[in-house]
Amino acid sequence: MNISVPDGKLTITGPVVRDCYSSDNGSRNSTPTRDITRALNEYFSVSFIENKFYSIGCDNLATINGFRNGNSYTTGCISSCSFADEVDLKSCSGVGCCKTSIPEELVNYNLKLGSYNNHSSVLSFNPCSYGFVMQEKEFNFSRLEDFSNVTNVPVVLDWAVGFNSCETAKRNMETYSCKENSVCINSASRSGYLCQCSEGYQGNPYLSNGCIDIDECKQKPNLCGNGTCVNTDGSYKCSCLKGYTPIQNETLCSTQSLMNNDSHSRNLIIIYSVLATPLEESIL
Repeated sequence: MNISVPDGKLTITGPVVRDCYSSDNGSRNSTPTRDITRALNEYFSVSFIENKFYSIGCDNLATINGFRNGNSYTTGCISSCSFADEVDLKSCSGVGCCKTSIPEELVNYNLKLGSYNNHSSVLSFNPCSYGFVMQEKEFNFSRLEDFSNVTNVPVVLDWAVGFNSCETAKRNMETYSCKENSVCINSASRSGYLCQCSEGYQGNPYLSNGCIDIDECKQKPNLCGNGTCVNTDGSYKCSCLKGYTPIQNETLCSTQSLMNNDSHSRNLIIIYSVLATPLEESIL
């Protein structure tokens, strides 16, 4: 289990369900699904951004059933193929592998696998089909047997504080969760809000004094270049060497002022030259 405080993500393991058939008599041996999310509360939902629903197999009808916003939901995909060599290993577009998106705020789900022909025409190279919800960036498919010994895969859950927006939550400071030196951000994936440390701070924004100042000067010793870095609360400033001028809110030392002086001098010379030119010469 892995939790990301800034992003409102929780990575857990989800089940791989399988539907297998025997080459001897065509008997079926299936792994019953289990609902991993039923033990979680309403503050968590299966991430529709991070996860996809996958089906692996050459005679497979896979469905996912669940609830969102109090209503039941069902979707699925079909994967089929006639030969092992024709399996699409790149796009997972239905030839031996298919995938589909899941909806927002899916709070629990069950998986179910079915077969049109009991794998009778593909038993020699594909006796089993597999179905699972999985973090998309972790999915890797190179052959039909890849998931024969896999029982669990990573699944990302979204979490947030409450169900209100930042604007509404700030109206009650007794229950508002964002502490000192932090900002409130509306969750992009579900109802509720998240807290993040303000720029220049790091730590846990849900704890009092949990966001600690970042010492940029220690992190990057030569941050100012032609000057000395001075750490401040949430930022830093540059004390510039002689001949250099602080710019960008004193976070950088530059020769810009000297360049500006040279440009100003050239402009004065041009103006003086024009004014010193006799009128009749300028007319000519």
